[in-house]
Parts: sequence; C-alpha cells; structure tokens
Amino acid sequence: MKLLLSIILPLAAVVAEEPRVFLEKHCYECHDKDTKKGGLDLESLDSE
Repeated sequence: MKLLLSIILPLAAVVAEEPRVFLEKHCYECHDKDTKKGGLDLESLDSE
C-alpha cells in the first residue's frame, strides 16, 4: 500500500499543476486579474 501511495501521490501533484502551468504560459498575459481582456480573469479561478 505504501508503495502504491508513493507512486500515486506525486503523480496527482503533477496532474493538478499542469493546467495552471499551461494557463501561465498561454493565457495569463491577456486574461490575468489586471488585464481581463474580454472581461475574462483566469488568474482568479480556484484550482480546488
């Protein structure tokens, strides 16, 4: 069981981080809390 958790838990952290990283690279320049192009603020989205 410990082996399984040691494999799954780090993978869960990577999967949870990927959308945020994608948004930072491709979307936040125009859709952050200050710019809000088209009224869309992606930076304020809650990841939970």
